[in-house]
Amino acid sequence: MGKVESTRPPGPRGRWMIGNSHDYDQDRIGFLRRCNARYGDVFSFSPSTIVVCDPDLVHEIFDRSNGDYIAESPLLGRAANDGLAERSFDGWMRARQLGVRAMTRSVTKAHGNRILAAFDTVLRATAGRDFDVVTVMHRYTSRIVADFLFGPGADDVVVATELRSRYAARFLNSTLTVPRWLPLPSVRRTVRADERILAVIAGHVADRRSHRRERPQDMLDLLLADAGSLATDDIIALLKASMLASAGSPAVALSWALCELARNQLAYERLRDEARHAIAETGSLADDAHLTYSKAFAREVLRLYPPTWLMGRTVRNTCTLGGWTLSAGQQVVFSPYLLQRDPRWWPEPERFWPERWLTKGTAVSRRAYIPFGSGPRICLGLHLSQYQLVTAISQLAAHYRVELSTAIEPVPNEMLLPLGLRARIVDAADSAAAAQAGRAVQVSQ
Repeated sequence: MGKVESTRPPGPRGRWMIGNSHDYDQDRIGFLRRCNARYGDVFSFSPSTIVVCDPDLVHEIFDRSNGDYIAESPLLGRAANDGLAERSFDGWMRARQLGVRAMTRSVTKAHGNRILAAFDTVLRATAGRDFDVVTVMHRYTSRIVADFLFGPGADDVVVATELRSRYAARFLNSTLTVPRWLPLPSVRRTVRADERILAVIAGHVADRRSHRRERPQDMLDLLLADAGSLATDDIIALLKASMLASAGSPAVALSWALCELARNQLAYERLRDEARHAIAETGSLADDAHLTYSKAFAREVLRLYPPTWLMGRTVRNTCTLGGWTLSAGQQVVFSPYLLQRDPRWWPEPERFWPERWLTKGTAVSRRAYIPFGSGPRICLGLHLSQYQLVTAISQLAAHYRVELSTAIEPVPNEMLLPLGLRARIVDAADSAAAAQAGRAVQVSQ
């Protein structure tokens, strides 16, 4: 009898009963890197999960999303109100297309002065004291996103989002899928928090239906203006997904940006000079057209520290990828972190070097740069997230200094967190005055 060739990619055998989950959880990034080196750019993590490390194949997956692949992945098991893919895929995609229209670059920039004012308020509230950076940045981004989606007066959405994110973290950071019916207090709290955010958003949708506005002023207005083709559940689900995704990732990216602002004095000075020149030219940082180096700095933050460090798709229809057969229901995962630090695609990949985005002749692999994904399921909050990051970096450099209170390394949980990061924001004028006073004391001595 001839040898039967396997249609499954090679991969580590794993341990009895638990497979590779234990070894992966000990060192997630290291485990994937070792498997990539040993088994190649496509390998099996488990019978149901394939890992892809080739940028061309990753873009093939992106391009075939909504066809052979779907992106929804429920937090706790599979339930009717978690994944729109099973019950209303067309309605979900219609709502998503309207969401993309609501989050264009021009619409985002129209909110510029409000975004900058909110960031300034958050920074001044820290009053020069040590603070948990991720917590404060998440507070800022969730308020901005709520304002963008629902308009002013959506504090209840912010509170519900923060509660849901806090309870969900332990499940999102685990490799296990937990069923919703499991009678554990942590599961019950998370389910209730999930139901709470849906109920709060549903209340805003119902209230807005009763008080319609002639001209759309936020994303909810835009979705309701096309309500003839959208079910209420689709609108609620999209608003929830937008709120959760567009608040968490930008908060983490901003936290890493603060780290690098504190670590890189030359970059800080260049950012400061650019920001102050832009303010002198236009009177504000709301128009980011002059913030070339700030944009390069933001791109480099997202290259080295992509908040969503691991992405995935579910195989919708049996198909082939890179010569391998994938079955419906399997998971395909890929890591922006690994692609964006791979020496095959990037010179000096571990170096923080914003100039790589500005220098002619410097190799920049656009195919291996996917902090927001790509294709038809590219991140809905792409423009808002980029704008928030660029203007916040510029605002910080123009008016403040960042002093780190802790040393930090990336922790690859659900997002790539600077876990435990604490810092202090100092007004630049106060910092300069203190430095000048110190020099005067040294001279007098």
